[in-house]
Amino acid sequence: ILAASLDAQGKHAEAEQIQREVHAALKRVLGPEHRDTLRAAGNLANALHSQEKYAEAEQMGREVHAALKRVLGPEHADTLTTAGNLVLFLADQGKDVEAKQMHREVHEAQKRVLGAEHHSTLATAENLANSLYRQEKYAEAEQTQREVLEVRKRVLGAEHPTALRAAGNLALCLYHQGKLAEAEQMGREVCAVQTRVLGRSTTTREKPRTSWPVSFRS
Repeated sequence: ILAASLDAQGKHAEAEQIQREVHAALKRVLGPEHRDTLRAAGNLANALHSQEKYAEAEQMGREVHAALKRVLGPEHADTLTTAGNLVLFLADQGKDVEAKQMHREVHEAQKRVLGAEHHSTLATAENLANSLYRQEKYAEAEQTQREVLEVRKRVLGAEHPTALRAAGNLALCLYHQGKLAEAEQMGREVCAVQTRVLGRSTTTREKPRTSWPVSFRS
């Protein structure tokens, strides 16, 4: 909890240090393939990713994913969470082919196991879109963001914060492709709803936000 709190405050180096200590202690007490040890390793990988230590995050993510597949099975919720994180680690290094292939596999498994409208299924798609945006692959990011936005609006409503976030991210993708009229229209709609629902102090984000949770869920 302390590590997650520090990470949320942007204190990523402190969060990493605590996660390393927790992971080492759990390995020593419970063993390297205990479920809690693997969760701690996954959280450490996320802390590394937050500091843009992508290669180290990827290596740890691969190890955790392989162990979870072996211990819990390929379609367990923890295994799919780790795979979704690994997709992000790969995409942020420009390993597009592998990232897209793994994303398809994870997304299909999540839809089958959790359902197409489950928050984790949507988070996987949204994280990939955000990574594509950061790589300036705006057309691909746009397509995925449109799909995410459609589901979020249908499930949660057009004024839910996550739907507004998806709409704002889509507007940014449109803007960077020169689709200015559509981007402006969407931006105005998002701003109007945010002002009405969340208050005037809320503004649209300057860049897409990663929506995958920092820590594993129980």
